[in-house]
Amino acid sequence: MRQWVISVPKRLRGILADRPQAVTTLSRIFLEEIERLLCHAADLPTARDAAGQARPRLGAVSFQHRFGSALNQHVHLHACVTDGVFERSTDGGGVTFHAARPLIASDLAAVTQRVRLRLVRWFRRKGFLSREAAADMLTWQHSGFSVDASVRISLADRDVPVYFQSLEHLLRYCARPAFARDRLQNILADRPQVVTALNMGVWLVFHQENVPDPFCAQGSGAAEKGQAPFVSTNGASPWHGWQR
Repeated sequence: MRQWVISVPKRLRGILADRPQAVTTLSRIFLEEIERLLCHAADLPTARDAAGQARPRLGAVSFQHRFGSALNQHVHLHACVTDGVFERSTDGGGVTFHAARPLIASDLAAVTQRVRLRLVRWFRRKGFLSREAAADMLTWQHSGFSVDASVRISLADRDVPVYFQSLEHLLRYCARPAFARDRLQNILADRPQVVTALNMGVWLVFHQENVPDPFCAQGSGAAEKGQAPFVSTNGASPWHGWQR
């Protein structure tokens, strides 16, 4: 299992925050390109063959985050993805898992570039970017798109007693809300309405009655309601795939 994370240029983040369709498209494109890479890394075709056999599929759970380390609005995606793809047998009697080879820097660069091209073109077709703005973004030397896949949980990690909860910890990290209620605390005895929240080393101070509303409005999670990121499953994941 590997964690993939993608963030986009600031010019696109506001659009993602306001338009769910744009986030859905980013998630679809991102996972399609990961699947393409994993099929290539496992020496498997990425399209249906002449007999109409289903293509190999990844298994993934993706998480939409709408906040950054300082609780700022920052729409980006986390995805926990199998480090390989599942292939259904020709007679439909079973599923074979094909592990991908180790990934290298050029693999991530290729995924980043393909996602960048497809997403910017989609934004242009939908009218969210002008023709000039889209063309300008495709000329940037530093694209503003960032893909990370450095966190990997292997079977060996899960078998070692001290690390046996590593996969659970990764999923909990991806599914965390912006901040948890148990991390709020009063800092002034004579002003109990003033509370603080510690998030990624940043202390935030605000009035207690104002805690829920600003963060609920941004969709980044609230202390009172404990909102968590939007979660979806993809490919051959057990919740909706043909593998279940």
